Formats: sequence, C-alpha cells, structure tokens
Amino acid sequence: MTSILFGAQLILYPHILQTYKIYTLIRELFDNTAIGLAFIILGLLKIIGIIINNRAIKYVSIRGLLFLWLVFFIAFLISPPPNTVWVYSLAMVMLATGSAYKEG
Repeated sequence: MTSILFGAQLILYPHILQTYKIYTLIRELFDNTAIGLAFIILGLLKIIGIIINNRAIKYVSIRGLLFLWLVFFIAFLISPPPNTVWVYSLAMVMLATGSAYKEG
C-alpha cells in the first residue's frame, strides 16, 4: 500500500520530482508519471498476488518493488543536500528484501 501511495503522490504532485533537490538523480532517470505508475502497478500486483495467492505475481511484484526502492535509496543517499529520506527508502528495501526472502 505504501508503494501505491508513493506512486500516486509522484503523479498527483509532479513538482515534487521536478523541483526538490534530493530528487535530482531520480529526475534525470525517470519521468514522474512513469515512475509513479511503476510503483502503483507493482504495488497493486503485489496485493493481487497476495489475495489470489499467486506465487508468480508475488515474485515479480516484490522484486520489482525491491528494485525501485533500491534505486530511490541509492539516489537519496548520494543526492545533495544531506537528507534523511534515504532512511525511509532503506526501510522499504529491507521490507521488500524480507518479503522476497520469505516468498523465496
């Protein structure tokens, strides 16, 4: 659910990605709508996979979310100015890693 809300925020408020300094690296790599949709689609797929207990859907969606959150974690960690947002992204990476390991 967090990934879906995060993606929705990026789509609804494009100025976040376009103007906040800590999003500099992300902005260079992705369009706000494309990355927002990726978070929403993968988040919805994860929920669907859990509801219908489909291992393949859960496998793909969890690993996709892990990749996206890892990209954001690294970008926030190395982007100026110093910030604490990378901690949130790291938490999401750790949660996704735990889910991926559990689904193994």
